[in-house]
Amino acid sequence: MTLKERLQQLVRSAPPGTLVPVEGLAKLIDGAEEEGADLAVEEVGRLAAERFGRKSAYTPAAIRKWIRSGLRGVRLRAYPSGSGYRVRRREFEQFVSAVRNQQVDGGEPVLQRASGYDPELEDEISLGQRAYAANSR
Repeated sequence: MTLKERLQQLVRSAPPGTLVPVEGLAKLIDGAEEEGADLAVEEVGRLAAERFGRKSAYTPAAIRKWIRSGLRGVRLRAYPSGSGYRVRRREFEQFVSAVRNQQVDGGEPVLQRASGYDPELEDEISLGQRAYAANSR
C-alpha cells in the first residue's frame, strides 16, 4: 500500500473532528521512506546492472521487454505510471532472485562466475536489443 493510500485510509477511518497527532504521521512517512520509493525503468536498469555484474546500465527498452515478455521465462512485474512504468523494489528483488535461480532445461541452476558476470544474460539482452532495432526501422 502506498503512502498516499495509507494516509487516505487513516483520514477516512477517523471520526469527524478527530485531531491527528503529528508524531503518528511522521512515523507513517518515515516508514514509507524506509520501504523505498518505487523505481523508474532507468533506475531498474542501473540496479539490474549492479546485481548482474554488468558495467553499464540496461536500457529502458530492455527493462520494458522484461516487463512485457520476461527474461528466461520470468516477467518483471510493474505498473503503468504516466507514460512509463514503475517497479516496486520488492518486485525487482524477487525478479532478480528468480532470474538467478532459473533452471535451464530442468537441469542445474544457471551458474555464474565469481564476478557475477552471466554471459547467457548478456547474450539474451543483446539479442533483444538487435531484434528491437530491426523492428523499429
